[in-house]
Amino acid sequence: MKIIKKLATYVFISVIILFPLSPFWIKLVPIKYFSSLVGTSSRNKNPLQQDPYYKPWETESVLLQLGKNTQYDILIMGSSHGRLLSRNRNHEIVERVLQKKIATIAAGEGACVIPEKVFLSTFYDMQNSAKTIFYFIDPWCFYTKKYNEGYVFSNEPLDSLLLRNLESSEIDKTLIASYKEKNEVSNEPSNNIPIVELNTTGLQDIDASGVERRILNLYNGSIPEKMNQKYQNTMEEIIQLAQNHKANLIFIIPPTLYKDPKYEKLLQLLQEYERKYRNPIVDMSESITDVSLYYHYDHLNSNGVEVFMELLISAFRDQGIQI
Repeated sequence: MKIIKKLATYVFISVIILFPLSPFWIKLVPIKYFSSLVGTSSRNKNPLQQDPYYKPWETESVLLQLGKNTQYDILIMGSSHGRLLSRNRNHEIVERVLQKKIATIAAGEGACVIPEKVFLSTFYDMQNSAKTIFYFIDPWCFYTKKYNEGYVFSNEPLDSLLLRNLESSEIDKTLIASYKEKNEVSNEPSNNIPIVELNTTGLQDIDASGVERRILNLYNGSIPEKMNQKYQNTMEEIIQLAQNHKANLIFIIPPTLYKDPKYEKLLQLLQEYERKYRNPIVDMSESITDVSLYYHYDHLNSNGVEVFMELLISAFRDQGIQI
């Protein structure tokens, strides 16, 4: 304990002395974030709630828009189909319609089950909690290595909690090494994602060839015959982690303008989880067919998000699901 206190004091003094002389990039990092790199004993942890650095629509980072020691009503998980519910100020729409306090660890760039388990573990390590988890689950997430072991945490700050969970995960070790070498935080979203204003751009029609290219891209060029057992096991670990923290996890199949070739396989898998763990399944895959409510073949625009949330509430009611 004395060694830890001395180390923390040394680092604090070093930062105070050296910070004015440090390269310009280090000043881009929120100063409070350096505290997580030092580490503290559980006895000295601050039990008070800490607000996020950014609103969920102001950054593509998961960590920088999460609070600490915070109780949420709902936690959203998944790939961009979950993330879009917070982009473009859609987060405000979702909270208004559901009348709930919401956090998201859903991540763009195809975050599948392995990176989502890393984010969920870190969410809990930050002393956060959620009564209910909405997991927006995609069929392709059980088939592709690119969006599991190959997921790049490029939007995340260097953080000791996240690093610990990365090192105990199946994420590619070279990607973890690259993350450890980070000396700059990228808080900017991808250029093609407007994150501040509502996105009301809608499609006018469906291009069959475009849909085909989209599906092949999700499956990284070819569609495997079998699901990867590793990813199925990881999902079970996510379910168990949620149960250990007394969270009610609900699987939601998001709406798209096409039918995924592995849709039936996904449904069978979720039904197995439902029998084993009693996790409800809400299939919304065909709930919205109006192309004007999408800005992409499988991404709703802001108008679509509002319509979708109303439909989701109705589906919960029909299935007797309380949130």
